[in-house]
Amino acid sequence: MENQSVVLDERVQAAQFRTLAAEGDWHAFVAALSPDHPDSVKRVAQTQLRRGLIKPGNGSAEEIVAALKPESLFALGLSVQKIRGFADALMHSSDTDRLKTLLAQAADIKPDDPVIAGLQVCLFGRLDKISAIRQAMRARPAAFADPLVLILASDHVVLKSHEHDRVVEYFEDLPGDIDVQVRLRAIRWLYRAGEAERAERIARRYQGNAGSTEYDGVINILKNIPACESRMAPSDVAPEILVGHSDGDRGVVIVFNGFGRKGRKGNGSVLARYVADLGLSMISVKDPTHLLCLAGIPGVAGTIQESAAILRAIVSDLGIHRIYTMGGSSGGFPAVVYGLELKADGAILFGSPTDCGPANSHIDTRAQVVARKLQKNFDSRTLDMVAWLDDADHELPITLYYAADNRIDSWHANRIADRPNVRAIALEQTSSHHAMVESVRGRTLGEVLSEGLSLPPR
Repeated sequence: MENQSVVLDERVQAAQFRTLAAEGDWHAFVAALSPDHPDSVKRVAQTQLRRGLIKPGNGSAEEIVAALKPESLFALGLSVQKIRGFADALMHSSDTDRLKTLLAQAADIKPDDPVIAGLQVCLFGRLDKISAIRQAMRARPAAFADPLVLILASDHVVLKSHEHDRVVEYFEDLPGDIDVQVRLRAIRWLYRAGEAERAERIARRYQGNAGSTEYDGVINILKNIPACESRMAPSDVAPEILVGHSDGDRGVVIVFNGFGRKGRKGNGSVLARYVADLGLSMISVKDPTHLLCLAGIPGVAGTIQESAAILRAIVSDLGIHRIYTMGGSSGGFPAVVYGLELKADGAILFGSPTDCGPANSHIDTRAQVVARKLQKNFDSRTLDMVAWLDDADHELPITLYYAADNRIDSWHANRIADRPNVRAIALEQTSSHHAMVESVRGRTLGEVLSEGLSLPPR
């Protein structure tokens, strides 16, 4: 009887949170949070709160953030695995000053709490306050002892060798009940950090029982890496631009990294080796300001036209005339913009947005801090790929790979799919945003790139 009573109490408590969320009474919702709630009730509260934060157009994110207190965050009982998703939800609020204050107060109360540290890393990273992340890591090392928090930090700062080793050791022995997405993140993190053999070993360990086709794609990409060198090295122009070239290359691929992050190690060596094997040079461009190079390439020039002229000069110095552009996710937008400006021979995109303006707010709720920053700096037409295509005097051949079952990526793809110079290739039976990984089913990445860029025979 006692067990039945406990279960009944849990159901009543969970129902209370659902009712308050449905009524939009977020002050009462937050006030009802308690560290004494059982885990099942906390999970319901987390879900309802996150849905309220990301619900577009009704102001609930602002109300929730205004109501939250440090004690409320502690009472939610978030796990470190849920930091990234909850941080993204919190950042649907435009009151980032309030968020910074809330998390700072929580850190003062529990300086060693890894969840609070992780939430701060995500917020500071989106706000491009990299020095604040480094300061937190120095001041509160115990909060960053958790490898998952170090992984979040590594998106923005370069880890020290012992921190890098701690993450690698963690990935080598992932707990059996760890979330699939954490495993996938581990594999991607390792091969970006130059640990290709470890990445492939972990991918093979979970292949076939993961509930995700991404393992197969990652294994395919790593297993078939061409034997040639990546060749990538900093350019003389700016550290945001890397160049890989060999005499005799028949063209160059300019790769835009979209929301480039300052702290990430690596130089695109996996992709660069595939590109080199196709007889192409590669130029890698980052924009750590999160402005998609629409205000020019940082450290290079202050306009698209000036930046494109410098890229063209680099290409000319390589003795190459054929230019292609490439971008995954948000990097696809500048790949098209600069492809048009450079009158490129083709562009290949993977799961890329075609509208970064407010017109997509009914469907695309990702990276809201970055979205607001873009919309503050540029008008809607500048953030609309269709407008760029309409206004251009160059017909840029575009190949866009996207997941057929991802409603956000499908919406973006369908906006340009009917244009005569666009091939929108739907990857069936997947909802993953990682379209490049999903595109290699039954073939190599080199074959995908060759198809997407319509490369002539060698």
